[in-house]
Amino acid sequence: MKQTFIPTKHFIYQPFKNWLARFVQRAGIVEILNQHQQSQKPEGSPKCDIWDGMVWRCFTGTRNINEPLLMFIPGALDFSIYVDWLNAHGKSTQLASIGPIMLICHNLPPSERLKPENVYFAGIIPGPKEPTAFN
Repeated sequence: MKQTFIPTKHFIYQPFKNWLARFVQRAGIVEILNQHQQSQKPEGSPKCDIWDGMVWRCFTGTRNINEPLLMFIPGALDFSIYVDWLNAHGKSTQLASIGPIMLICHNLPPSERLKPENVYFAGIIPGPKEPTAFN
């Protein structure tokens, strides 16, 4: 007998390829990405951004040290993932946790990264409670 699976919850998401295509087609965005990627701080200046650290400036993405540095490959983008839990009812006494999943592009200048138009909103992990390691 064939076993069928019925989802217990719906997972709403936005395909990354579609968002990325819209993102890079926006007027001026490629120039902003390239400009920030090529900027360098003077040696000894305070570290204020992920790209200021030597680990990221020397990262190839592989174990092969002969590969080009990832941050200098044209078109290479670096994202961090952000997941948080919040009450879907705001500050209400009703509790229903949902978890938005977002990706932030580190190739943008820090002042541009968290603008809504620059954040990839991947999806929402449905509630009513946060998942545990077992579900």
